[in-house]
Amino acid sequence: MVSAQPSPRVLHRPIPGDIPLDDSQARPPSVPSATPSTLASLPGVVSTPRGGPGPQGNGDIQRPRPTWEAPSREMDLNTASQAGLRLQYREVFTPSVQPFKRGSAFDLVDDLQRLSIRDPAIRPMVVGADAPTHWHGDRRARFVGSVRIEVSPTWPTPIPGVAGEQRVLRYATSDGETLEFLSDSAGNLFVRAAQGATVQLTYVLEAPESTFAATDLPTESVATVTSAMDPALRPPVPRWLATSAQTVFSRLSIDSRRPFRDVVAQLVQHFRSFRDAPLPQASGDALSQLALGGVGACRHRAYAMTLLLHALGIPARFVSNEAHAWVELWVPSSGWARVDLGGWNVPLDVDSTAAQRFEPARADEFARPPGYESQFSSRSTAAGDAGTWISADAAASVGANPPETRAAQPGPSPGSGHNAGMGASGSGGSTAASGHATDPISHTSPRTPAEALAALAGVGEREALVAQPTMTTLTDAVADEQAGVGTAGGFVRGSVIRVRGMVRSVRGETVEGVAVELELVRHGRLALRLGMCSTNQDGRFEGTVLLPATLETAEYSLRARSVANALHLSSVGE
Repeated sequence: MVSAQPSPRVLHRPIPGDIPLDDSQARPPSVPSATPSTLASLPGVVSTPRGGPGPQGNGDIQRPRPTWEAPSREMDLNTASQAGLRLQYREVFTPSVQPFKRGSAFDLVDDLQRLSIRDPAIRPMVVGADAPTHWHGDRRARFVGSVRIEVSPTWPTPIPGVAGEQRVLRYATSDGETLEFLSDSAGNLFVRAAQGATVQLTYVLEAPESTFAATDLPTESVATVTSAMDPALRPPVPRWLATSAQTVFSRLSIDSRRPFRDVVAQLVQHFRSFRDAPLPQASGDALSQLALGGVGACRHRAYAMTLLLHALGIPARFVSNEAHAWVELWVPSSGWARVDLGGWNVPLDVDSTAAQRFEPARADEFARPPGYESQFSSRSTAAGDAGTWISADAAASVGANPPETRAAQPGPSPGSGHNAGMGASGSGGSTAASGHATDPISHTSPRTPAEALAALAGVGEREALVAQPTMTTLTDAVADEQAGVGTAGGFVRGSVIRVRGMVRSVRGETVEGVAVELELVRHGRLALRLGMCSTNQDGRFEGTVLLPATLETAEYSLRARSVANALHLSSVGE
């Protein structure tokens, strides 16, 4: 047993602000060697140093994008698939969102008929369960993503998302980098760091039920609905687009006086009925050819429908990844919602370790022609395979901190948020601390891999994953040399504690890139989540956590819990 003392001083660390983008450099800075652990400045981060050589598969690494390279996309007219074509798709989320991993999104049509970003300026996002959203009343789904990324202080690095409406709940990096999450007007996600590095990023995204399928569309006319929208939402319509779209609308008998729901439903049915064939010879611009040609891949259908919706004044996005493209539509009552139009009926090769595929709880309201039903983007999985959901009422109580700590979650101050806490001695040691009383969370440690993965995402139990057993070991917990204060009786409140350990398979093999929760346990129950870190290529983890000044006086044990994924089961070291 170890006692603790009141802190004789106040722990002060600078709070990193927004990192300015410097466009003056001609190329990204070189990636330096691993840096020492630093105190996390955003919720959900704990430092973990990484050694050894860099990754071999550089093609799988997400790299920084120069800020002056505003993305745009021109549409081709190659509407027929090639003989023997197989589409390749790499999944990074659990549960799997295939084929709807959100790669790039565009929300503007420019004067050159290209898709672009309406406001490419990226803005910081609040990380945590208290991040502001307008969809608080919806049931939510949560996903754990894992990507290898190169981060830079100069340029942002794009990372995949899951939906048009989403927020970042928590994250951890293998190198202990403190990341800033950002997004643009099209909902693309980015990260940025104070130092260049190549790291494994594990992050938890949450999205509302309404974003996975367009439902409950307005019955008022398109003109009525769009006129009531915030002007900042209504898309700009170039002159060429208004002229070209009118040709299409005349052929399809569409005008803005018709009900919003009926117009959208007609467009969806029109494009879902397209075939995999060459585009007939025709004159005119790309939009009228693609919209009226009756043929095309997913990208052609999504491009044409996005442009037609813009011409009607309806906000819409073109979204794509390496294998598929679809539309996101703004629904006034709920926000951005996915609209899948199908595409070529060709084989899809999926690189994924996720044992479960996410399925929306509700299907969209649109017609499903026979050809569309047979395509990989519309095939349903087995009954009951409906992903991981959490109700809005339960969100505040599942995987949350005690009330005294939840208020600090959105802020960027060191040690605040979901993962603030204290470290104690490993290998079964305990500690005591004095301070104001808090109510411990009455959660037992997960006993199944499904529960463990759900714990990271903050949801309830689900189907078990097929994975290999692991062993988690705590090796030590010491006061940080610069910010920690230790005594013979334990750690002083306000100190920074460094915790080390490792995760191995039962055969002694290294387990890399596994998220590890550092937890404070009292009487066998979780009292406080201290932080999250991730194992390096040697299976080792190192986390830096803050001993809170408000921790109730008691005896605690430190627990490291590896979080299950599709390859490895959870294990606990105390």
